[in-house]
Amino acid sequence: MHTSRSNGQLYNFHIGYIFYHILSTLRALLIYLILVGLPLSCLRAAIMAILGLLALFARRRSSALSALGVAIMIFIASDPTCATSLSFALSCLATLGILLFVPLLKPWLTFLATRLLHRSLPGALIDPLSMTLAATLLTIPISITTFAQFPLIAPLSNIIATPVLTLICSLGVVGVLLSWIPGTAFLIGLCMSALAEAFAATVRMIQLIPYSCIPCDGDALVVGI
Repeated sequence: MHTSRSNGQLYNFHIGYIFYHILSTLRALLIYLILVGLPLSCLRAAIMAILGLLALFARRRSSALSALGVAIMIFIASDPTCATSLSFALSCLATLGILLFVPLLKPWLTFLATRLLHRSLPGALIDPLSMTLAATLLTIPISITTFAQFPLIAPLSNIIATPVLTLICSLGVVGVLLSWIPGTAFLIGLCMSALAEAFAATVRMIQLIPYSCIPCDGDALVVGI
């Protein structure tokens, strides 16, 4: 009986800890969504995160593909115009490409780098490169038919953009949390502004590279094939 009571208390503590973790994550998600202005891509990611947390609470295995499918159904059921939204389509297709192809591309890129360069590349390069290529595989048909151009330099620009944007967003969150300290938010804002200007200048330099983006047009189905 004593063992059963101890197991019950341990189980209740475990459930309480998971519930507290879920509530803390939901609060953080809500604050983040408010800060970024509730764009469709972030709302889609938030719904997927909430579904993953619910699976954790229900002690079930989470599935990112299933969460993406449920998020798409929720958006289209609540607002059918999302089915014709370019930003929503690109966000969902990029996420689907990452979920499907990153596990395949990462070992392939590692093997290719080892064979061609005779050394392995660090994860800081392999991870963003594989994510960029995976997202591009499914978004490029829509991008070409919509913008009539094919960005050859996209993998390089994404490798540069990923750490910089992550640092800028992190500084923004820190600035909000420390805004009650006089002058702190101003100093962090100056750092964010300097990083953003340096990033914009880098992007402008990348655009000047010859053939960084080539004109291309065609039907989405043909381009996809």
